[in-house]
Amino acid sequence: MLNSLDFVVHAAAVGNPLDDSTFMDAFFSFVSAVVAALLPFLVLAFIFAGLYFILARGNSSALGDARSFFFKLLIATVLILGAGIFISLFINLIKSLYSAL
Repeated sequence: MLNSLDFVVHAAAVGNPLDDSTFMDAFFSFVSAVVAALLPFLVLAFIFAGLYFILARGNSSALGDARSFFFKLLIATVLILGAGIFISLFINLIKSLYSAL
């Protein structure tokens, strides 16, 4: 029969499941995971945009829709990848400033 003390002892033995020791490291890991999870969807969206151009078959309104979709996708890709790069640069800047103190 387990009592509450056994639960506390086993829970304390688990430790930190993340390798991150600071909040900034954990935040960077989270942003990296989100960017890595979105990359396959971005690739599929670019494939879909290419198919959208092919299926337009010269129709000017369909080509306009395909072009609009492609540019919106391009902006979304730049924002997603740019956010990951910006967070990485910001965290490395903070770490270098903190270690200089």
